[in-house]
Amino acid sequence: MFQSKSIINSRICIICLLMVSISSVMAQDPQSGYQEEVTIIGSYTPTITDAYKINYNPQIEEQEFELPELTYSITPVQLNTRIELEKLRPARVRGERLNELYRNYIKVGFGNYATPYGEFFVNSLRNEETQFGLHLKHHSSNSELKDYKYSTFSNNLGEIWFKKFFKHHTLKSRAFYKRNVLHYYGIMPKLMDSLNFEKEDLKQRFQAFGLNAAIKSNYTDAEKLGHHLGISYYNISDFYETSEHGFGLGAGLNKGVELFDDHVSTFGLDLDLDYYSLTDSITDYSDGVFRIKPYADLNFGLYQLRVGFTTAFGLDSSNNVDFFPDIKGMVEIVPRYLTAFVGFTGGVEKSSFRKFADENPYITSTIPTAYTKNKMEFYGGITGNVAETVDYTIRAGSASYENMPFFIASTAGSTDTLNNAFTVVYDDASMVNARFEIGYRHTEQLRLRLTADYFTYSTDSISEAYYKPQYKVNLGADYNINNRILLSGELIAYGKMNALILDTEEAGYMDKEVDGWLDLNLGLEYRFNKNLSAFLNLNNLSNSQYMRWYNYPVQKINVLGGVTYSF
Repeated sequence: MFQSKSIINSRICIICLLMVSISSVMAQDPQSGYQEEVTIIGSYTPTITDAYKINYNPQIEEQEFELPELTYSITPVQLNTRIELEKLRPARVRGERLNELYRNYIKVGFGNYATPYGEFFVNSLRNEETQFGLHLKHHSSNSELKDYKYSTFSNNLGEIWFKKFFKHHTLKSRAFYKRNVLHYYGIMPKLMDSLNFEKEDLKQRFQAFGLNAAIKSNYTDAEKLGHHLGISYYNISDFYETSEHGFGLGAGLNKGVELFDDHVSTFGLDLDLDYYSLTDSITDYSDGVFRIKPYADLNFGLYQLRVGFTTAFGLDSSNNVDFFPDIKGMVEIVPRYLTAFVGFTGGVEKSSFRKFADENPYITSTIPTAYTKNKMEFYGGITGNVAETVDYTIRAGSASYENMPFFIASTAGSTDTLNNAFTVVYDDASMVNARFEIGYRHTEQLRLRLTADYFTYSTDSISEAYYKPQYKVNLGADYNINNRILLSGELIAYGKMNALILDTEEAGYMDKEVDGWLDLNLGLEYRFNKNLSAFLNLNNLSNSQYMRWYNYPVQKINVLGGVTYSF
């Protein structure tokens, strides 16, 4: 490498010398006549100085560095800040308008059988904090049925309610007064004339008053401790100095917990107390039932499961304690449209004078009461909706009862076998029930509903399940034509029943079949304006004088018309 560089340098020097010499020759004037040629011959040996390596390795000296210890002192200073929120105007949909409300509503009418009818409502207007209302009602009939004396009646009701809304609670209360007057007119026509009863001799009057109050939490967060507490009281008395006091207490706690893929399950405890004090011409006693019901509602998403039980304490001299399951499971086969459910439950109820009077107003004043146990009940079915307009439920179940009450004929305190009053007998029984419900709603214009029940009974001591129909059917419809004409209809059908009546010839009891019946009712209302309307009700259009209770035929076709006014 160094040799090639020497050769190149020597060649460059030679070329430079030649160029200098040529330029010198060419610079001479050729006309002077002098010419000289010089030839230079010499040797050139280029050399490079030897290089020497510096043997020196640089090194970085390590230095120790210590972080200083720093101390801080913070003096808190409160800054006075004010936050002023600008009021926002609520968003409104164009054309949105709340319906006008009226405080008062009155409905009066009159019908055949000398039937006056009247209702009066007073309600508060829209209020986010409180609501209250008053309701008065009178319905009576002053004309007798053919061949049945003293079949008149009078029903009266007055009630007032109040509701208060708090941030996380709702308080509601209600007080009522009820007075119904009727007569034991269910006497065979051939006997009535010979007995010479006066109207006052067959009179019955039920008078009841009561009140209740309850407070309940309404947290939007299900994981907060929900709670409720309610109390109630009533007194009912009749024309024959029977009097019953009823006390009720209900309380409960519940709390939601996120379990099973963050689905909220609820755990709770309910307490219930029903206590009765009854005095009549024969007995004077007090008893009731206290229940403790813990439960867990487990949510697995498409699956729902309730697991719980009821402990019932009889509040009488026997001090009975009973346990009943409370289990129910549901699964959404098609979410929102088809749900299957099964259940296993039971319970105990104390019969009361008020319950019997509400179901059958022709009972005697000295009716016996007892504990009725639903020892075991199984049920299952499906529920759901179709196209958001049709709701349906199909259910079947069986239950086993201890001391199930059945109405039978009584003499109502008379020694004659009149068959015009009822008492109850208790018997162990089992029941199988199939139920079908369906409802259709097309906006607010058309609504249809159908409920059908089928029953079979098996009794232990008595021969039949008295006054328990084989089936019940209820079909109803409401149709609104341009919010001007309102049509309504109802069809009620009961299957045949069996009754235990007093045999007037043998002075004993005998079974009697009571025919089934059908009741068709239609209603029409025409609205002249927002305040005034007229109505017409047609009841029992089949014009049949059927009997819900043996020897107590109902009124045939009944026409009731009148007006309503809001102000």
